[in-house]
This record gives sequence, C-alpha cells and structure tokens, in this order.
Amino acid sequence: MKKKSLLRMMTLVVAAVLILSGCGGGTPVAEETTAPEPVETTLPETADKPQSDFEESQIVEKAADNEMHVYAGGRHTLALKADGTLWAWGSNDEGQLGNGMRTTYPTWEAQFAEEAGAAFVPLENNDSYVPIQVMEDIIDAAAGGSASYAVTKTHQLYAWGGNTYLQLGLADMNRSLIPLPVMEDVARVYASDMQAAVIKTDGSLWFFGYEPKDYTYDIEQDVIIHPLTAPIEIMKDVKDVALTGNGVMALTESGEVYAWGGRNAVGFEYADADADYVLEPVKVLENMKLISNAGQVQMAVNTAGKLFTWGFNGYSGSLGIETDAFYVNEPVAVMDQVRDIAESMALTESNTVYAWGDIHAAYDTMVDSGVAGGGLIGPIVEFGPVPKVLFEDALEMARADRLYVIDQDGVLWGLGNNQFGKLGDGSATSYTYELFDDGEYTEVSVKIQEDNNRVDWVRIMDLNE
Repeated sequence: MKKKSLLRMMTLVVAAVLILSGCGGGTPVAEETTAPEPVETTLPETADKPQSDFEESQIVEKAADNEMHVYAGGRHTLALKADGTLWAWGSNDEGQLGNGMRTTYPTWEAQFAEEAGAAFVPLENNDSYVPIQVMEDIIDAAAGGSASYAVTKTHQLYAWGGNTYLQLGLADMNRSLIPLPVMEDVARVYASDMQAAVIKTDGSLWFFGYEPKDYTYDIEQDVIIHPLTAPIEIMKDVKDVALTGNGVMALTESGEVYAWGGRNAVGFEYADADADYVLEPVKVLENMKLISNAGQVQMAVNTAGKLFTWGFNGYSGSLGIETDAFYVNEPVAVMDQVRDIAESMALTESNTVYAWGDIHAAYDTMVDSGVAGGGLIGPIVEFGPVPKVLFEDALEMARADRLYVIDQDGVLWGLGNNQFGKLGDGSATSYTYELFDDGEYTEVSVKIQEDNNRVDWVRIMDLNE
C-alpha cells in the first residue's frame, strides 16, 4: 500500500469499517446462558412494501420512565445522571468532552520520522480516563464519532467536538471545544460518526452533517463527501431515529418504519437495486415500537415485543441467528419479550440483557487533520452467533467497541475496549506502532503496549449520586 493510499484509507476508515461493540449493567453474569430459541419467521409478501405480521397495538415509549442514560461514541462516552447532569470521558482529540481543552497528536510523518516502534504519544493529552461533568439540566444527549450533543430542559440543542462533516449543525468551524447552541424546540438528538439528527417538539425530523447519498469521486477516485451546510427537515410525525454511517431509519408515531441511504443499510428488495442508495425514505415495516441501526445491523421490535434483525451479519453472527450469510436482506425473528435494543443486544421484560456477535478492539491513529483512522486488532469478547445472557437486573444498555449497562440501582458498568480511557475506570489501553517502509510500500504493525481492555465488568459510576 502506498503512503498516500494509506493516509487516504486511514482518513476514511471511520465511515468504511464496521467495529462491533456492546454494553451492560445491573448484575453481571459470569456464565453464558443461551437465550430462548430463535424463531424462524417469514414476513408476508405484499403488493406494497414488506410489513410485519402482527396486529396493531399501543406504541410504547422507549425507556419512558428512565432518567438515566449512557451514550457510546466512537472514542468517548456520555452519561446522563438522574439529576440532569451530563458527564463525559474518553478521547478529547476534537474537544468532544466539552471542557475547553483538546488532545493533540504529532503528524503521521513526524511520528515515524526517526525510528519505528515508538508508542503513538500525544503532544498534549487532555483525554479523561474518568467521568467529568459537562452540563446540567439535560434531558437527552448523543455521542458521535468525535462530537457530542445535549438537549436541555428548555429544549435547546447544544453541540461540541469535531465538525469535519458539519455534524455539529454549525458552519464555518473545524471544531468547538465547548458546548454551543444549535437549535431550539428539540425533543431528542441522535448521532453517528459523521452526522446527527433531531426530533423537534412538533415531531419533525431534522438532519445535519453527512447525508449518506451525497458524495462524489475526485480524479484519483477518492471519496469526496458533501455535507449539509445547514440542518434540513426530512419528514414529520417521527417518534424515534436510528443512524449508521450510510443509512437512516425513522419510526413514526403510528409504528411505521422508514429507511433510506445505502441499499444494504435498507435491505428488503432495495438491497438488490441497481442504484447504490435509496434516495428518499421508503416504508419497510409496520406495527413496530423500537428500531436500531448501529453498525449496519438493522433491528426492530414489533408491538408484541418480538425482535427482528436484518442487514450485516459478517463473520461473527451480528444478527443473532444461525446463518452463514454475510448480509440478510429480510427481517428474521430472533427472540420475544424484548423491551429495548442496541447493536446486537436485547433487553427483555425480565430486565435481562442478551448479546451476540463479537466485541472487537479498535485502534485509532490520529493524522494531522485529527480524523481517526486505524483497523481491528481482534475480538476482546466473543459471544457467538445466537443470543447469550450478558447481564441481569438491567435498566439500560449501549454498545460501540465496548459495552455499557445501567443496572436497576442506577450503577453504570463497562466491558471491552479501553483505549483513550473509554471505560471511565481510571485506566487506558495504549499501543505501539511499528512502521515498515521499503520506499514503495508502507505497512503499520500495531501491538498493545499496556492492556487495560476489560473482559470482566468494571464499575464506572453511580448515576443516582
């Protein structure tokens, strides 16, 4: 791989590479226990778009009574305590911790200018390995790849961190190291690596940052992303949204699921379409109450509590079903009595968290633009292709390249990748980078220098205190 190609790959890897991850809380479960047997279900063919085969019922609000939440970003984490204070920890390379500081790194060239094998040491390290308070009077938040968002009790949206793709909803700035006001009348906020979305108090869905369909290629076939220069309204009567790098799902108040973006991120008959992208929202399901779209794993729970998955299955069983297929384009039933979902995870009515697939360790290398790059170092935790009990007595969960669970007592627990101190337990995993350069090709070998990744649960903080 030529040097220029390597740098190009590292700049784009956030959008291109799927990193599986997860979260947990409550009472950790040491032994793996199989979930209820997956039920093979075929959705009926219709003259319109595919629909679920269950009767309509009252739509249930997601985590309606829960005032404590955890939000897993690419390299940092946010947690909302019961008192309305918002806390952050992990990487601060783009100011995503909101404390007015930033972690800086040497350029790629400077890092390997002398001898290979040195650790990738920051010029100035302002990451936080423990939670720090950012704001108060918050009712919702979201953590993107390098950006953070919060909604106040007065429904004002604030954003801070990286703004490479204008994902903060603010033009003419590279980043913000402190929270800045963006939009009024906001009820909920959502984020992924390069974009964000909000549902306003009137139920309208607004989108800003990189819109999945909007890119071109330059003369060397590099992807050129054209982010939105200002937030745009997409649709109305929206109850919930799920984002991934190349696809969006929206759940309406009446239980209809709409999807658009990359054809594989939409699924159904659109995965076989000639065009790369589904340009406008299309209805794909009905009678649903929950949706998730993280890591190209599409998930939906119907009003009867049955979980369906489709999309990316990969080699680690991301869909929770016994199949060798890399992609599954039609929803398949996984388990019943589900009340909340996250990427390759389900929380049941009995407060038990199930997980499947692998949690991978990711390393991130900062180029001079501050954009993350890197690759995979192999699984930290392997659950297998079918759901297994991960945690009991849980209230909420979240997943990225690590897992979080809030237990019924309000204690937040973490498991998995701990680079940049993402688990918030006061430690961090570090790496060494060895460069191989013969003048024509450049390769990088990555090894763990200090391993603080966690295969057992660690207690992070009490969200009731």
